[in-house]
Amino acid sequence: MFGEDKIAMLRNFGPGQEIEVSFNVSSREFNGKYYHNLDAWRIAGASASQGSSEQAAAPTYEDAPLPTEEDDLPF
Repeated sequence: MFGEDKIAMLRNFGPGQEIEVSFNVSSREFNGKYYHNLDAWRIAGASASQGSSEQAAAPTYEDAPLPTEEDDLPF
């Protein structure tokens, strides 16, 4: 859950505006069940980080040709 400082940071943004939230993930086990926590530590407007995400596009790969040569391996 956000603390007062994080809630104050959210007041800078309006409804429908995209934001980027950086957070840490932690988990713990209690009585055979696992409980997860998401601890936010930074909130920024999404427009500030869009430039870097365009440069980090995933590379494209071509399919490798299937081998046509027969071998005697059993698998």
